[in-house]
Amino acid sequence: MKYQFYAFTASLQFIFFSSTTDKTLAEYVCPGKEFSPKCKSSTRSDSANKEYVLIRSAIYGQLYNSECPQMDDIEIDDVCTANVLPKLDLLCSGQETCQVNVPDESLDSSKPCTNMRLRMALGVDYECISAATCSFNGETQLLQVSSPGYILASLTHGFRYPCTFRLKTREGYNLHLRLIDLATDKFNYTRSKNCIRYAHVRDGSLEKEICGGSNRTSELWRSRWNTVDILIADQITPPSKQNSRFLIYYEPRRSCPEVKAPSGGWLKKLSTNLALGCNDSTEARWSLRCENSIWVGPKAEERACPETAGSKSELGGIPHGL
Repeated sequence: MKYQFYAFTASLQFIFFSSTTDKTLAEYVCPGKEFSPKCKSSTRSDSANKEYVLIRSAIYGQLYNSECPQMDDIEIDDVCTANVLPKLDLLCSGQETCQVNVPDESLDSSKPCTNMRLRMALGVDYECISAATCSFNGETQLLQVSSPGYILASLTHGFRYPCTFRLKTREGYNLHLRLIDLATDKFNYTRSKNCIRYAHVRDGSLEKEICGGSNRTSELWRSRWNTVDILIADQITPPSKQNSRFLIYYEPRRSCPEVKAPSGGWLKKLSTNLALGCNDSTEARWSLRCENSIWVGPKAEERACPETAGSKSELGGIPHGL
């Protein structure tokens, strides 16, 4: 069953909360009830089939809705709410199940209403997601990527060996990475100049640290080609920050088509550019830049290398096979 409920934001914008996709579930929790999502569970040996809760949105307070008999007398003018997504992330996101009572002390601390003696309800949009998790053997996990997905980890994953993932998609595609930080409430949105290191990305010769503890969602990286490594940090962490869960969302997107080195020449990959040249010439060099899945630069016929000895047939330079 899909629930529908209404709320006013601080800007008095009227918002309609409901299921946004086929995978998203909307739940309205009345006073005295419990929010208890349960995703598909499995044994550790079958961890590939596990599912985890991911909260998409959560509001708490006096909500206008007919699902709760206790709140039938609430008028639109009485609605007062607070965004409790960071708190629900900490309690539920990244777990197979959770239990949150309504009312709840941690939710009450958000103070959605001036009069906290009012009856409070909870409205949540969430979904159950599949995610790759760290293995116990220390080996690099190869993920063959054909569609968007997630990696689930924590600030202290607790394994003896490093946790590394290699993401590989097909030729002509690259990988876009995004961080979903599920522990921003634990860090109180501290925007420190110091990096709270969650992981780092290795893209060929390039590396980038993944820093968390501030924004819930941040764009991380667009790979140069179709393979990228993600190394989860293994570090000593204060107890108050331990088990801080986070997700790395990955998505394959079409890149520029594969280019081959010219006959009698060479090709070198440089970030999102290509450098090409001829073996017997220091002047015949070209550069291609990938923009919106199209190579910008000299066309194939404009970057041909001069024919070398032995490249022609003995019949007046007519190529073999004609």
